[in-house]
Amino acid sequence: MTARPPELVKALTAAAGPLADLGVPVATQVPGTRPARFIRVVTTGGSEIADYALAQPTALIECWAAKTTDAYELAANAWIALRATEGVEIGPGLWVQEARVTLPVDFPDTHSGSPRWQFIFNPIVAQEETP
Repeated sequence: MTARPPELVKALTAAAGPLADLGVPVATQVPGTRPARFIRVVTTGGSEIADYALAQPTALIECWAAKTTDAYELAANAWIALRATEGVEIGPGLWVQEARVTLPVDFPDTHSGSPRWQFIFNPIVAQEETP
């Protein structure tokens, strides 16, 4: 058996994923027609852990809104939701062993000036094995 990279972004953007209950669109790209509030999830890499069955993928969670206070509230709620994934299967075969998140930071979009708060989610997960 060999391990394959975990599909963290797919799990986070799924309709039943851990961010789904926040009531905003969650996607991998900024929509052409931007909603008032949304979350963008982008993979930023990660690493394997010495034990071949574990990995630590990394995703950037960007929380956008029309006002800075609303972007912060969305980021705080997303942060809480992802911290709560410890011990939970967040996608098919993707079990979070340890939920690790950085603190949200204010990082307005340089092109549009739109408010955006963001943080990194880098959980330790069990990798899917393939024959």
